[in-house]
This record gives sequence, C-alpha cells and structure tokens, in this order.
Amino acid sequence: MKGSVYIKMLNIESDLVPDNVFEWDVFNPPRYVQFFNSGNLKQLFQNYDFTVTRRFSGPKVGLRYLFRTH
Repeated sequence: MKGSVYIKMLNIESDLVPDNVFEWDVFNPPRYVQFFNSGNLKQLFQNYDFTVTRRFSGPKVGLRYLFRTH
C-alpha cells in the first residue's frame, strides 16, 4: 500500500533553540518531550519504508517534510 505523510515539528538543531533546552519556552512536558532533527526524523520514517519526497524550508524552528512509501 502506498501513502504519503506531511509532518511539521520542532527542529532541536535550529539556531533559534537556546543552548540550554530547558530554558526554552517550547520545552513543555508532557506536550513536547521528544525532539527531532533532520537526521533522526528521516531515520524514523525510513524504518517504516518511507522516503523523503520534499523538504519545505522557512524562517521558523520547524522541520517540514513530505514522506512517501515505496
């Protein structure tokens, strides 16, 4: 079965994230306790046979990707 996923989430490696993540107003357990960067997000989706179709860029602290199954 083929499918697509569009995902938008925080990028822990953004220059806008403070060095001490605990001082970041976005760090908000239990709402946000798992953070992703480009590498571990792509690896997570590859584990389920998804590949990156497109990465969207922008000025904010987010990762925005479109993934598609093989």
